[in-house]
Amino acid sequence: MIALLTLAFAQDARPGLAEFTAALVLDFHEDGIHADDAAVDAAYAKACEAGEQLACDRPWRPGELQSARTALEASCGAGHPASCLAVGWSKAQITPGIYHQEAPEASDAMRFFETACTAGLERGCVEKGALLQLGVGVEKDEAAALAMHQTACQQGEMAGCRRMGALYHAGLGVKRDLDKAREYYAKACDAGYLGGCNSLGLLAHLSIDGRKPDPPAAVALYIRACDGGHEAACNNLEKLYAAGMRAEEDPPGRLALWEAGCERGVAVACANGADLVEAELMGDARDTAKAKALREKGCDLDDPYSCGMLGKSMLPEDFDKGRELLRTACESGIGEACTILGDALGAKGARYDAVRSASLHAKGCELGQAASCNALANAHWKGAGVDKDKERARELYGTACAKGIEEACKRAPKL
Repeated sequence: MIALLTLAFAQDARPGLAEFTAALVLDFHEDGIHADDAAVDAAYAKACEAGEQLACDRPWRPGELQSARTALEASCGAGHPASCLAVGWSKAQITPGIYHQEAPEASDAMRFFETACTAGLERGCVEKGALLQLGVGVEKDEAAALAMHQTACQQGEMAGCRRMGALYHAGLGVKRDLDKAREYYAKACDAGYLGGCNSLGLLAHLSIDGRKPDPPAAVALYIRACDGGHEAACNNLEKLYAAGMRAEEDPPGRLALWEAGCERGVAVACANGADLVEAELMGDARDTAKAKALREKGCDLDDPYSCGMLGKSMLPEDFDKGRELLRTACESGIGEACTILGDALGAKGARYDAVRSASLHAKGCELGQAASCNALANAHWKGAGVDKDKERARELYGTACAKGIEEACKRAPKL
């Protein structure tokens, strides 16, 4: 206990050390936070104001880990613990923030983290534990990693708490225990460590060991971390909006989440919300006007699916604009848009264009749209916009039949 207090006192007695460590962690994405140059510069300015001269004299630009190493090796040699952190990272990482087995100097990284840890900088102990956990430059030892992270967590280093949660989550060096994992993640998150919020979000997002997912809780946690610049949380939030919510379980609740995501600028949330709000399962709450508004927002965010479905809704009132939106979406790989426009141009009337219709259905079929394969088969059977070719028609009917088009199953044997 006396030794720990002595180390803590030594750390606190170095003016600006905590601020400089935080700036280095932010600069080199060690906690998964991707901040702009202005935020990184501000972090170093704070460390400088707190009395850390290395932050005042910083010769490297944000993100330049190898340049930082060159500048900090001497101060590390003189016993500056945060400088040793940066040197250690530079030896065990190829891309800042990601440990890599193939880093050419990985085997030399441990001693720098040990120096930082011994000097009382708990973040050095966490990094030492990370190398042991991953087996980067040293022999893997998950039990030893657990001990390092646990001690760091107890001393208030939230990166250690988050890593403790990860070990319990995965059952590495300890028996798998999701309740323990949640406890450590929550401790880190509650203290403002955004990696803990992201990890806690994952527990709520995924069905693990038979536990039911909680999308609203996951969204809230991901948003908290994402708004702080945690890149993985932003990616996880988009994945959740894209495919992580079963609308039938709570249609109004899921719609509210997707609407909120759309307002945040997540295009896939706009698209999913629009599809849901006009779906039959919404009952009396179906709202085509709201669907159109969501698609307009999604299209403004350059989502081709939203643009295509917006084009579909516009065909009756403004055919030319709707056609252009569908055409662009089709060319962007949205097969459903190809099918819709192909059907519109294949219908008898003033806008009938058999050649263009067949071309659109050919694209739609290539993109996996069964209805387009069936329509293209019809075109080849009749010679509408393409060469009359019963063999090609039979082949396409077979494809459409395999994708579930009953009409195609009935036609194929007759040719």
